[in-house]
Amino acid sequence: MAILSCKTNEFFTINQSVYNNFFFCLNLTPIRLGMSKGTYLKKLGEHISRLRERKGFTQADFARHCDKDAQSINRLEKGRINPSIYYLYQIASELGVTVKELVDFE
Repeated sequence: MAILSCKTNEFFTINQSVYNNFFFCLNLTPIRLGMSKGTYLKKLGEHISRLRERKGFTQADFARHCDKDAQSINRLEKGRINPSIYYLYQIASELGVTVKELVDFE
């Protein structure tokens, strides 16, 4: 069993294989996820912005393609929202990358 802590310092256990599979599937390490949530979301947003710009999308055009509003994409790229996995899937699909490629960046 793995012991995880959430922000409220409550501890819970999960099956070790589920824990290992989560990190294996995303190809992330627990150490990498050790950065603060805010830092990770900001870096994720910067990564999404770079990918969007490489595709030649403005935020407004990209938002329309993703069925989102431009303000939502702006907040995502600024690291001001914590997107759901489905939101990330929509973004990844429009960018032509996998969710893994979207969330696992240098």
